[in-house]
Amino acid sequence: MSNANNFSEIFEGNFDEIQGKIKQYFGKLTDSDIKKLEGTYDEFVGKVKKAYGYTEKQLEEEINHFFESEGFEAVKSRAKQLLSNAADYAECVKDGIQHSAENIRQKSSEVQDTLISYTKKNPLKSIGIALFTGLMLGKIL
Repeated sequence: MSNANNFSEIFEGNFDEIQGKIKQYFGKLTDSDIKKLEGTYDEFVGKVKKAYGYTEKQLEEEINHFFESEGFEAVKSRAKQLLSNAADYAECVKDGIQHSAENIRQKSSEVQDTLISYTKKNPLKSIGIALFTGLMLGKIL
């Protein structure tokens, strides 16, 4: 079956939601048949084939028609589009974070250079500031 993988994903990912549609479309399947499927696509295909006596070609056509008539392909297509949009958005966020991180690295490097320059120009003041800061932190902690 050409669409089997696509339909399998839709079927197994949404089995609870589509049970009623299966019952309506494939009326020969009993409630017991549907409960026994347990969300497994291969079981579903086998039950339909057995209940209706379809050939492989007929089975493929009917299952294609079922999924297309219920709009599941459109849902899957929309879901893929949303995932693509989410991936694009995530890439933008990632780029923004990387840009911000680079800006932070640059600013911290500038602050470090400024502190080193100040310390070289004013060694005694720097020692006094460091001593005062150490004493205050010692009292606080």
